[in-house]
Amino acid sequence: MKKLVLLLFTICCTALFAQEQESMKVVSFKQDLYDLSARTNRVEDINGDPCALVKIQVLTEDKITFKGLVVGDVQKRVNEYWAYLAHGAKKIEVSHPRFETLVVFFSEASGGSIKMVDSLSTYKLVISVPETEVDTVLVEETFASKLEEARKMYQEAGQHSDSEYFRKAVGLYDAAMKHSECPSDMLQTLQKEYDDVRFMRKYTYIYEKTNRIAAEHERNLGYAHDSVYHYLTLAYKSALKLNKKFPAMASFGQLTSAAQAQLGKHPLGQVTKAQAVNVERPSAYGKVTIDKSVLPLNAICIYACKKAKPSAKDEKKMIGKVDSDGTYQVILPDGFSYILFEGEKQAYLVEQPNTQLNVVL
Repeated sequence: MKKLVLLLFTICCTALFAQEQESMKVVSFKQDLYDLSARTNRVEDINGDPCALVKIQVLTEDKITFKGLVVGDVQKRVNEYWAYLAHGAKKIEVSHPRFETLVVFFSEASGGSIKMVDSLSTYKLVISVPETEVDTVLVEETFASKLEEARKMYQEAGQHSDSEYFRKAVGLYDAAMKHSECPSDMLQTLQKEYDDVRFMRKYTYIYEKTNRIAAEHERNLGYAHDSVYHYLTLAYKSALKLNKKFPAMASFGQLTSAAQAQLGKHPLGQVTKAQAVNVERPSAYGKVTIDKSVLPLNAICIYACKKAKPSAKDEKKMIGKVDSDGTYQVILPDGFSYILFEGEKQAYLVEQPNTQLNVVL
């Protein structure tokens, strides 16, 4: 009996000693490119600069605390904590009442891929504690959950016009289509929706980028400068592409109206009323497919000309370029009735506004 008690005592002591020696460990640390929480739940530091968000997943009943360049209070969520860190933070300290403090250096935890956290970016830090397996919260998302979230974003696309929203939608569709459980007979339908959100992502991004550049040129060169007008025009054309392709989506109509109003305020913007309404001048849009042309799509310029077969002496005016996806949209200046694609001898007659013209070069 004494031997049995001694054995049990030894086992208990060994177990307690082992627990004493155990400590918290980092399971993984990575940036989540499809999580917009740092933007939609934005927090700024004392200088007014936006923070990064680190979501810490850890299963424990004990109260844990965090130190470092943490801004504000850490928020306790279901199975995770939300800690906002100042841009450039390189580590975070995690303190547990029963274990040694864990100092997480982001470079080491990410295998060298993340030196520091960036503003408006969201990161996931997974930590295991000795008394539980954190893997229980790391359940792989099913195909159904990915598809449900992707299609919800697609259905609500008409309420959004920011490129980050569509970037996340693109990622979700990509993950769903590549999932091992994705039915092959569903791929065609998903591909159509995937192409749509990619188109939305592309032109909302161009709209935002050209507006930013216009604002920079305005600060440096003045509002009346030609370059400001140039980039405002590009922003307007991007919005117009979205509105034309998805006319039922209210957000793109609002985006086009806003771009039109902004362009109209510029000293050179009075001439754009015909462009904005797109009814006074002949215009064309469509798809270009390469058959024999040696030029890449985005190197093909589009010219306005006055004859079906213009000679070298005839007046030509460059009015646009074909996009890398093969789409284009141009408006003819006064006095011109034909459009000519780079490398072609025959021009195409365009007499009406919104003429759809698909060509093979």
